[in-house]
Amino acid sequence: MYKTWFDKLVPVAAAILNGDTAGAEDVVQDVFVRLCEKSVQIRNPESYLTQAVTKEAINALHKREREREILDTLI
Repeated sequence: MYKTWFDKLVPVAAAILNGDTAGAEDVVQDVFVRLCEKSVQIRNPESYLTQAVTKEAINALHKREREREILDTLI
């Protein structure tokens, strides 16, 4: 499943992360790691993975913004 979906999901995450391909690859890998840990059956992989990657990318973006705000207060 990883090989089938990885290249399709990275652009989804990259679009949310303002073109950050490396960060997008990390997001997609994290989603697959959690998926393997859960060992769940997925009826619609495209929908499930797209939604999971989208949520994870948004969370990553918010985390970056919080980190930037903290650094700005320290400088």
